[in-house]
Amino acid sequence: AQAQDDDPEAPTVAEDRFITVSGLGTASVSPDQAVIRLGVVTDAPTATLALEENAELVQDVISATQELDIPEEQIQTEFLRLEPVREQATTPETQPVPPSPVEPGEITGYRASNIIAVTVNDLDILGDLIDTAVGAGANTIQGISFNVSDRDAMASDARLEAIQNAQ
Repeated sequence: AQAQDDDPEAPTVAEDRFITVSGLGTASVSPDQAVIRLGVVTDAPTATLALEENAELVQDVISATQELDIPEEQIQTEFLRLEPVREQATTPETQPVPPSPVEPGEITGYRASNIIAVTVNDLDILGDLIDTAVGAGANTIQGISFNVSDRDAMASDARLEAIQNAQ
């Protein structure tokens, strides 16, 4: 039983007593996976030709990549873009000789860009992958990012360390 306090605004025993515990846990590991973004950019006089040439070259890059034992599910299209190519305005210093019959801003062709992301589980083949892809027609490399394939196990280890730290 509790006796009532004279102050009706005073908190009860259960309301003003609590404990908060925090802990810190970390985990670090070397990356065991990479994602490389390779691309093909093609220019052609028509949109259809630009897309067809681009699709052919991208398929060649994908096929060459698969020859390095990279499964199809680890190769994904990131984006495909088609845009008009326009004649640039020229100044007297940069004017082509002879002068171009095309007016500045006029569409002179089309550019197709296709980027694929290739996930690699064997970091030792990255150099070979780049050489192979370029040899097959890739003319853009947008970068390589390194990852850890089993992030859940690392997060679990960090949580366990945090719990022990908090205790």
